[in-house]
Amino acid sequence: MNNKYFEIYSKRINRISAILFLVSFIILSCFFNLQLLPHPELKNIILKHGYREKTVIGSRGKITDSNNRELAVTINRYTFWINTKKEFDESRIVDLFSKTFNKSSDYYIEKLKRSSSYTVLEKNISDAQSSSILDEIKHIKGLRVEKKPNRFYQYNNLASQTIGYINANSHGMLGIEKRCDHLLSGDTTKINLKKGAYGKYYNLDVLDETNIDGYDIQLTLNIELQRILQEELSRAVKITNAAGANGIIIDPNNGEILALASIPDFNPNYYNEFTLDSFNNAVISDAYEPGSTFKIVPVILALESDNYHLSDSIYCEEGSYRLSNNKPLHDHEEHGQLTIKEILIHSSNIGISKMSESFSDESIYKLSKKFGFGSKTYIPLSNESQGKIRSINEWSRTSKNYISIGQELAITNLQLAMAYGAIANGGHLIRPTLIKKIYRKDELKYINNIEVIRKVIDNNISHDILETLKEVVENGTAKSINLNGYNIAGKTGTAQKFKDGNYSNYIATFASIFPADNPNFVMIVSIDEPSYGKHWSNLSAVPASREIIKRMLVRDKQFHQSISKNITQKNEQDQQPILLSQNDIIEKINSVPNFRGKTLKESLKIAKTIGMTLEPAGISGVVKKQSIRAGSKLKPEMICKINMGI
Repeated sequence: MNNKYFEIYSKRINRISAILFLVSFIILSCFFNLQLLPHPELKNIILKHGYREKTVIGSRGKITDSNNRELAVTINRYTFWINTKKEFDESRIVDLFSKTFNKSSDYYIEKLKRSSSYTVLEKNISDAQSSSILDEIKHIKGLRVEKKPNRFYQYNNLASQTIGYINANSHGMLGIEKRCDHLLSGDTTKINLKKGAYGKYYNLDVLDETNIDGYDIQLTLNIELQRILQEELSRAVKITNAAGANGIIIDPNNGEILALASIPDFNPNYYNEFTLDSFNNAVISDAYEPGSTFKIVPVILALESDNYHLSDSIYCEEGSYRLSNNKPLHDHEEHGQLTIKEILIHSSNIGISKMSESFSDESIYKLSKKFGFGSKTYIPLSNESQGKIRSINEWSRTSKNYISIGQELAITNLQLAMAYGAIANGGHLIRPTLIKKIYRKDELKYINNIEVIRKVIDNNISHDILETLKEVVENGTAKSINLNGYNIAGKTGTAQKFKDGNYSNYIATFASIFPADNPNFVMIVSIDEPSYGKHWSNLSAVPASREIIKRMLVRDKQFHQSISKNITQKNEQDQQPILLSQNDIIEKINSVPNFRGKTLKESLKIAKTIGMTLEPAGISGVVKKQSIRAGSKLKPEMICKINMGI
């Protein structure tokens, strides 16, 4: 009997267990279905009952100069508001806001009397001003806040065309802001919010905002050099009553752009208050006939041909000459016999033109292209002009005459800066760079490396040209820039602007290299349409360049050291003059010098003195290795290979 009841009881237990297992399985299946499978309709129900999604956009990356000074940053601005149609904690709100903003209680009480779904208490409030309110806002019923990021440009007009600006929709519209908009802009993601006390929503998701923020961009610009350049260009425009001015300063050894300016300029914080011409970056976008600054090209071609030496002379026709098409060509001064060096020093159109008649059209064209004229540099800015050099089949029989003196072609001042940079660094055309690095926290996306496009001229020729350009400053058309004790090399250029089929107005340009003995800077300054009488380069662009260099000398410790060194050396030379011919020097120095540890410029200077040719591998740093052992017997026309390194 007992066995019978036990059997019945066991069967009931098994049934109940099976039912419980089945129910548990169904519950677990539902739970799995709810948790892991998509249910849009259920999601909508949940969102209506205390949950919602929020779109989060990462902060826009900052733009800094080479010394990490912030040029463009994003600053949060806050608006505090209340829906006065709903319940809110009036006393706490009035007390907090009156204390924070130092306003009377009545001021806020009056605002809260309004019946509105959107009553603004304070707007456009900074992080610092908002901090106390943001700390309390979670505990104050009815108080709402909106955060809006604002782009702020710390230095106002400085480098405005280079940095650019963003519009009301946070899109880059000019400069780096435009070209690197996809990098600077933060990513977009969604987070889940839960409704809490007082109807406010709180984050359910933990968000690492550093992963969605935009990249920071460090430029090669030095904002202090930028200030000097921009202020002096503005001053030059006023003094000469010019239509505008532009300029660029580069490091010829690595291609970094240190300052870049165009006048008129604008303030990106108030960009909608300025005219269109204020947004034009003339250094890269305006192509013009360069005039005499281009004369280095035919002189280099002459020296490369082995048919000319700097000491060779050409009769300059006493200032008046007729080309093969019987059109007249004039010099601003009357000259008879001038050496090639003197032709460049005195900027003789006739001398250059007569010399070019021995060149082929193709040779002038190829060397011009080799220097980068007529080609974009692909700097990361919009609206770069490639300039224009017509194909040879479009040349007339006098085109090479005019091109040699800087006419019948159009170049940009960026191209001119890089060409003079090749003179300064021993003959290498380096790609200009504006961006030093792109990064985000510990992530390095890009870092600049020196890019040598090509070797354009021989070391010895670049040295000869540089020495000649020093004499342009000492004794030639640019002698007004001469700063006692500080060596500057440069070339003036005054040209008429070709517009609407006619030549009218002038653009005055000065290209400078300094310090000339070991160049660290190349600068191009152009004054656009200065008033007549000040239209000559030596009366407009040269004085402006002089003031820029003087201010750089005052502010830069490196300059102080350079000028002190140069003055000391000059005094020593004045006390102990050494006048030796090349043969005398070779007789006294009959062994190969030790170039190791010396810069390229120092090495080239030594090699030039003793009649040796150097073939460098690299241009930066110091000599690490030389192919001919120091102390070896010096032989005529000896070639020594040197490896540069840091």
